[in-house]
Amino acid sequence: MSPASGSGFAICQHDLAYIARRLPFGVRNASSTLYNIPDSIEEASISLGVPPVRSFLKAVLPVMAPAIAAAAVLTWTTTVAELSASIIVYSGGRETMPIEIFKLIDSGLMGQASAYGVLLIAVILLPIIVATKVFKVDLFST
Repeated sequence: MSPASGSGFAICQHDLAYIARRLPFGVRNASSTLYNIPDSIEEASISLGVPPVRSFLKAVLPVMAPAIAAAAVLTWTTTVAELSASIIVYSGGRETMPIEIFKLIDSGLMGQASAYGVLLIAVILLPIIVATKVFKVDLFST
């Protein structure tokens, strides 16, 4: 058996595919907030004698927390519903929910596919609800 066919490599392959496809969206979302935070906040903290890393952790990171939460939710929702990367790195016995839904629809089992679809929606909505309550993320801000 080659090292590439081990189960650990297959799991790693799925994770790498999802990270490569979806992480840039979350990073771009969170980094845009970082660019909008005035440098004067961190500079004021440093001028008062606080080390730069601690200034970032105490002054900038709390302002970025909602954006990081929103980026995590964005990455989660798009990753869970991902079908194209799942199909590319798919191996038997490691079906994701979108692949299972696709297989059920292809087999003509619409009722079971719909049940999986409702479950997928619940899995996607749970972190969104948590983020809106815990991190006070405003989903409909203008």
